[in-house]
Amino acid sequence: MLPSRHFGDLKPESWLGLLDATYAIILTLMVIELPALVTDLIDHFRQHHDSLSLLIRLLCVHVLGYVAMFMIVYEIWSIHRSILTISQPSRHRTIFAGAILAVASFMPPLVQMANGYRQAYILSGDQQDRAVIEVIRVFVYLALLLIYFLLQLSARRSLLRIEEGGSAEADHDLHSLISVARNRGILVVVVYLFSLVFPLGGPFYLVSFALLAYFGADLLRLGRRCLLPRSGSR
Repeated sequence: MLPSRHFGDLKPESWLGLLDATYAIILTLMVIELPALVTDLIDHFRQHHDSLSLLIRLLCVHVLGYVAMFMIVYEIWSIHRSILTISQPSRHRTIFAGAILAVASFMPPLVQMANGYRQAYILSGDQQDRAVIEVIRVFVYLALLLIYFLLQLSARRSLLRIEEGGSAEADHDLHSLISVARNRGILVVVVYLFSLVFPLGGPFYLVSFALLAYFGADLLRLGRRCLLPRSGSR
């Protein structure tokens, strides 16, 4: 049964507290396994005396993978929190919020498994580890796509209630959040398709997604500035 059946209509601050706590735990769990993974990696190199360049490569892969996913989850939290802050309490908002948190909670184990199997594959070259990495990668992109889809649905549902008697500012903010969630979902699909056409391995495409999500507008403005003088000179 939904919480409203037990406690009545939940106040916005009740959901915000749960939201902040859940995402804080997700972000913490993604990082908390990193020291153990790095320690195992260093112990392996001490025993097998592998090259220092390979050790540095693996350390960079682990750190970049965690940083990229941290940035992605942090932005998901900001979008999700903004929707809950603007929207009015409703049964649908409760359902969407619970579903989004449930899917987001799978991120820490997916990140941990991806890094563990990636490390095993780089050290051993076992193709079975490579196959497992590809399966995990599919689940990561599917989870992200589902989260952005649910965020968009939640914002759209909240927009319908706002339009019935809300402020123009809230209406504008929800339209902006819908656009952001939709664009992120499209970006997930594009990045994944590029990763299939040009497989580079490691967290390269995950890092690319995070950078485009954060700085895509700035990069677009920079590109226009570089192209406009040329087009003007013609």
